[in-house]
Amino acid sequence: MPHQPLLFLHLLPFFISFVFMKSCAGNNNSSIWPHCPASKCGNIEVRYPFWIKSNDTAIQYCGYEGFGLDCTPSSVPGNYNLTLHLPPVDFHVQNINYPDYKLTLVDADVTTNLSCPRPRHNLTLEDLPLNYSTQDLNLTFYFNCTVPSLPFSAYPVDCLKSGGNMSFVSLETGTKSDPDWFKFCEEKVVVTVTKGEIEGNANGIWESTFAGFVLDWYSGFECAGCENSSGRCGHNNTTTEFLCFCNDGTITHDHCKGAHDLGRLLKVLIGAMMAGVGILSFSIICYRYYKKRKNDKQLEAFIKEFVSLKPRRYSYSDIKKMTNYFKEKLGQGGYGEVYRGNLFDKRPVAVKVLRTNKGNGEEFINEVASISRTSHVNVVTLLGFCLDSRKRALIYEFMPNGSLDKYIHHESEPRLGFERVHEIAIGIAKGLHYLHGGCNTRILHFDIKPQNILLDEEFCPKIADFGLAKLCARRESIVSMLGARGTIGYIAPEVFCRNFGGVSYKSDVYSYGMMILEMAGGRKNAINVQLSNSSEAYFPHWLYDRVLIDGDLKLHGHIMTKEENDIARKMILVGLWCIQTNPLHRPTMSKVIDMLEGSLMSLEVPPKPFFSSPSRSEEGSLDMTLLPQTILPTSSSSPADSGTR
Repeated sequence: MPHQPLLFLHLLPFFISFVFMKSCAGNNNSSIWPHCPASKCGNIEVRYPFWIKSNDTAIQYCGYEGFGLDCTPSSVPGNYNLTLHLPPVDFHVQNINYPDYKLTLVDADVTTNLSCPRPRHNLTLEDLPLNYSTQDLNLTFYFNCTVPSLPFSAYPVDCLKSGGNMSFVSLETGTKSDPDWFKFCEEKVVVTVTKGEIEGNANGIWESTFAGFVLDWYSGFECAGCENSSGRCGHNNTTTEFLCFCNDGTITHDHCKGAHDLGRLLKVLIGAMMAGVGILSFSIICYRYYKKRKNDKQLEAFIKEFVSLKPRRYSYSDIKKMTNYFKEKLGQGGYGEVYRGNLFDKRPVAVKVLRTNKGNGEEFINEVASISRTSHVNVVTLLGFCLDSRKRALIYEFMPNGSLDKYIHHESEPRLGFERVHEIAIGIAKGLHYLHGGCNTRILHFDIKPQNILLDEEFCPKIADFGLAKLCARRESIVSMLGARGTIGYIAPEVFCRNFGGVSYKSDVYSYGMMILEMAGGRKNAINVQLSNSSEAYFPHWLYDRVLIDGDLKLHGHIMTKEENDIARKMILVGLWCIQTNPLHRPTMSKVIDMLEGSLMSLEVPPKPFFSSPSRSEEGSLDMTLLPQTILPTSSSSPADSGTR
């Protein structure tokens, strides 16, 4: 940073002023930032995300930019009108339902003539985070019509006659094409009302018009955490950041800290500034600023590098429109939330919005870099992405049947059946085999688990969530990693302890093995299964002991047919091979596919896995018992001996 010293000298006065104002804020509530207390206009409480406009420009930070309200005296003494401007129409606010995110409005033009209201403008919500409610209904007014006879689908509005011309209102054409007789009319206005007892006459229509209509606002304007810490919620409409104004004058982006501790911290900061530590703090701010700039440039450079592979890029405004302002949430994880949406061609999609405070964009790079290189029926398709300043999102094909975990983690009879579960296991194996060897670059997933397997409408499995993935050359057998990655219960032992061997694609094989043991057993592997002797058993050990039984395995709590027993035995044996502690003893995914598609009688019986928290009855002996050949005959070679991928 060759110009950093000059930049430092220019910004130092601003930094000192900023720290001084922040320091004084703890003792003086006259901060330049508003505290945004809740206020009333008449009998309506106004609070975040709404705010009452005033001459104080700082008040605009008390709510969302487009939700500023005017509070003015009405024609009735002692009453007030609370008005929201939705260009080109002013609406009186009748009610704000904060728990349900609902806003009741009445057209201000309608209230000026109670005997015969005449709506004058069509409402447009533009880019505001507002949506029509399911309680709403559209009425269409047709003015100054010279129709020769009364239209069948409309009702005359006698009080709106103009000379010899008639006006009509229709309950049917608000969302349809205009009727043929519209050509005889000069103007059309669509009015939204609340569904009520509209009896098909002018009086019922006026009553509904006076009652107004309901809009839903974006439920993401949630500030309970801030209010619960005695703060007031606000909004920086320049940076679109949420703000929490605390009683001591400080501002956070979540909730208020303890006033006493914060006051002492501010005093320390003042002393540190006097001693020159403020300069060091400013240097750190500069470093973080340039680091952020560098990270953003790296992300943009990464996108340009994959210009021939990447899917379509969207703006964050596009993402909001796709998801209807994040209305339907499908789920969430450690790196963000997933919402249902639709592309502009109406294709359903799942939109994963990443939290930018998690890491430096590594997950975003991993997902785009990994999936952009893939094209396989058992790997989820990335349809687009958003990299808009600090806003990042990934757009995937929508999987209507959700994730695999909801079909296998239950106590009753499995809803999919063993044959379907077996087909899903083969599909996942084919997807992993493709990632390990079917691409120009080998992709290691490092987070294979039921929650990351999505099912389409035909229950075809697709591997998803590449946030922890790692790319390596196909010729590389061992990869380097700074730390463990994955989900507890599915992480291969060598990933968190190098004494067990090198980290490679065999680490995904281990995770796959734990997963298909769950699929066969119908339980989470992290749960200890209580045996009849009341001793705790490691889940793979419990399955190993079950497969020793020459008969019904009695998995999923019901009696199994011979075909179900054979499928379950095959999946358990393959899973036990995959979770061998030594990576060299695990089969490749190519071999796993052969084993699952082949005959049960041709499978070699694996050693009993010994990497576990042993039960109390097993603490003295971690044996390597093989199944007797009289139960299942063995082949002459280990599954790990053939194939390289």
